[in-house]
Amino acid sequence: MNRKLNIALWIAQGLIAALFLFGAYPKLTGEPMVVAGFAAMGLGEGMVVFVGLCELAGAIGILIPVLTRWAASGLVALLIGAVVLGVSAGGPAAALFPGATLLVVAGVAWGRWSAPRGHQA
Repeated sequence: MNRKLNIALWIAQGLIAALFLFGAYPKLTGEPMVVAGFAAMGLGEGMVVFVGLCELAGAIGILIPVLTRWAASGLVALLIGAVVLGVSAGGPAAALFPGATLLVVAGVAWGRWSAPRGHQA
């Protein structure tokens, strides 16, 4: 793998990990505004915790080379759900941030999946 591409992917992975760690915290601590936001979309507290755990697992997994491909793929699936819910609940503007994040995470997933086995670190 090209050294510059590898460095760019690692930087993106670090930023993604930070983003999802910060996103998981209020969900896992039951922050009232977050719970209310999920409730407004018709989702209960169980879904808040589930999404928080998925974000936490993705944030950790994306930094572990053997798990990066799978974690990025899981975060892509989570973000597709966020985009769909954002559009249905708040319109296209509500899907801009998760959509942009989706593109970055998908880029990492693609970059790591296209790397030969053993050359993803």
